[in-house]
Amino acid sequence: MDEQRQYFRINDTAWVDYRPIKHSQLSGSAAAHFNTTDCELASDLQRLDGESSAQLRVLAERDAELASYLRIQSQKIDLLARAVIGSQQNDNKLLQNIILSEAGMQFLAGEQLKLGQWIAVRIVLESEPLVFHCFAEVLSCEPSADNASHWQVNSEFGWRDEHDRDALAGHVLREQAKQRRLLKA
Repeated sequence: MDEQRQYFRINDTAWVDYRPIKHSQLSGSAAAHFNTTDCELASDLQRLDGESSAQLRVLAERDAELASYLRIQSQKIDLLARAVIGSQQNDNKLLQNIILSEAGMQFLAGEQLKLGQWIAVRIVLESEPLVFHCFAEVLSCEPSADNASHWQVNSEFGWRDEHDRDALAGHVLREQAKQRRLLKA
């Protein structure tokens, strides 16, 4: 990730799973490289949140107390979803601190990846019940200073699914706003 950044970057925590792929596999879906049944809950929740957000805004204009109550219920559902999604992640997916933007990610890998290598990536966020699938190109891979058995990978996303890209962009903006509020407090 060069110093001329065009995207907001955030520090986040996620389970990262990846599969090295061949360049010829880039025309398909990144999700096809993973067992996606454990991610159906997250994608259904994303869809329902999108469908209900406009209705909640209209309702808030008429009945602020009811809208507030519904937001709290939504937060409860998100907490439960995070617990369920987190429990579905197995030991071969490392819960780790990552640096994330709409353009790419820095994460730890259990093996050295080659520069220019393409990987299919699944990112399961700990902070929200969100799961993203995308392709990424390895920009650098260096031994990790913090974890001797892992490699620090800088990658650039090659998106195929605009829904995942839009959901990630929304997450980055929400997290950045939350981090700014915490700094002001």
